[in-house]
Order: sequence, then structure tokens, then C-alpha cells
Amino acid sequence: MVGVGTLCLVAAVSTWGWSVIIGLAAALVVAIVLGYRLTVRRGESLRHWWLILLLFVVAPLLIFVSMATYVVVQAGTNWDLPILVYVADHQVHALSRIVAVATETGSALVVALLLAGVLVALLVARLYREAAFLAVATTSSMAVDGIMKLVFARPRPALFEQTPGGWSFPSGHTMSATGFATALLILSWHTRWRLPATIAAVLYAAFIGVSRVYLGVHYPSDVVGGWALSLVVVGATWLAFWDQLAEAHAESFPVASSHAGRIDPTKER
Repeated sequence: MVGVGTLCLVAAVSTWGWSVIIGLAAALVVAIVLGYRLTVRRGESLRHWWLILLLFVVAPLLIFVSMATYVVVQAGTNWDLPILVYVADHQVHALSRIVAVATETGSALVVALLLAGVLVALLVARLYREAAFLAVATTSSMAVDGIMKLVFARPRPALFEQTPGGWSFPSGHTMSATGFATALLILSWHTRWRLPATIAAVLYAAFIGVSRVYLGVHYPSDVVGGWALSLVVVGATWLAFWDQLAEAHAESFPVASSHAGRIDPTKER
């Protein structure tokens, strides 16, 4: 029989979950309206706005909702646990020790230190709007992770002896690393560093997520949910800073911006 405590937990998660979903839906509607007004006022194509909204907010939000629903309904007994057991049975002790050290590059402390270093560099370069976007996107991803952990209160896997304290869903290391890497990638997109930044961001976020499962400290759904939710947070922040980042890009590349769509008068002679 299902205990009273379990039923209360499911009911509480359901209530909080619906509240979060309603709040995100309302924020999505506001973002669409504001984004439409911004892009129309600036005379920009709406294609990029809707593409970002779809890829960075709507799609990952649906993935996160599906993972959250699975956590509440299935409680990690369907596809989660078999993967974790398989990984645990094939661990290599020496490799586990290396991964245990490397995975800490995705901890809140290390990401905060990395964030501080990049912010100093941006502020020295007087890239204030870029610094504000990076700070808000990264710290928001960390904060949302803490809130979601309290909402779902999912215990960590019991395959290994765990350090006391801390809930499992979503993965905090995954959200911190993915949020920071994705925000940096967005800032690098219009520069010559776009390709290396993309490779580094994908490898960093993927490694941190996979390492959490390999070490047995998170279920796979914790990691997938962390990846998805961090993209939602960063994507929403990107839309909120859309106008400011567009102006910053125009100031960084004034020649391309001022001559876009114009005919060179020397070619008319």
C-alpha cells in the first residue's frame, strides 16, 4: 500500500508543479507579446525571434515537463533505474576517481568562480550589457535548480552511499554548467569564436551531465531535466535581453549594421 506520506508528497508536488507550469506559461505569453513588439519596433525579421522561442524555450520546456511528470508518477522505476544499475556494474575504479574530480567543474562554487572571472573581463572591456545577460542567465539557472529541488524533493539514487543532504531532481551540476556554457555560447555566436565556443559548450555540458550518472549521484532523468530546464531559463533570459544584446551587437559591428540593406553609391556610377 502507498503510505500517507507518499500521497501527501505527490499531492504537494502536483500542486507546486501546476503552479510552476502556469507561471511559465504566463511568462511565455508575456515574452511573445514583448518580443513581437520589440522586433516590430526595430524592423527586424520575426523569424529569429520565433526560432529562439521554439528551440530554447518551448521545446526544452516540454522535455522538462515530461521528465517532471515521470519523476512524480513513475518515481524512477521505469527506464531510470536500469540505466543507473548498468552504469554502476561497469564502473572502473580509477576512472571514477578522475571523473569525481572533473565533475566538480560543474559545481555551483566553481561555476560561480568562472562566472566572476568572465564578468571581470567583460566589465574591463566595457561590455556591460553582455555582462548583465551572462550574470542573470547563469545565476537564474542556479536559483531555479534550487527551487525545483525543493518542489520535487526527489531522493538521490540508493545504489551508492550518498553524502547526506541535497535532493536529486534536477541535477544542480548539470544546470549550473549548462546555463553558464549556453549563455557564453550566445555571447560568442556573432564572433569568430562561434565554432570553438559551440564545441566547448556542448562537450562541457554533456560531460557534466553524463558524469553525474556515471558516479551514481543522479538519475538520468535528473540530468535530462537539468539540461532542458537550464535551456529554458537561458532562453527566456535571452529573449528578455533581446533588445539590449541586439544594440550591443550593432555597436560592435557598426559598419555592417549601418550599411545593411543599402546600395553602395560607388556601384551606381
